[in-house]
Amino acid sequence: MSATDNSGDNYEAVVSTAWEATYPHPLAGRERERVEATDRVEDWRETPGWRWRWCRDGHGREGWVPDALLVVHGTEATFREDYDARELTVAVGARLAVKRELAGWALCHTPEGAEGWVPLECLTRLPD
Repeated sequence: MSATDNSGDNYEAVVSTAWEATYPHPLAGRERERVEATDRVEDWRETPGWRWRWCRDGHGREGWVPDALLVVHGTEATFREDYDARELTVAVGARLAVKRELAGWALCHTPEGAEGWVPLECLTRLPD
């Protein structure tokens, strides 16, 4: 699966491994908004195509952004689309609606309406 592949969109999943949100004040930005793009780049779980770049916004918030969502020009980048790095803290057994898969992560919704990212490796897809 490539970093922009969304073939797993819109399905139900159960949390098989608990996850705790990493950053209390995550980076967020709107399409075409500029951020500082550092040279700190990593492949999530050493998987080619799941490349992430450490960025800093104008409010001083920092965080990882999938490289596929950035247009990088030296030390600056612009978002290709709206992005919010908010993660979800989830317990084993929780049911989630997966909206999108991207670079090893799933954008999920809880039944209570919270939205955020959870690593794909923490989820088990439920049968359709």
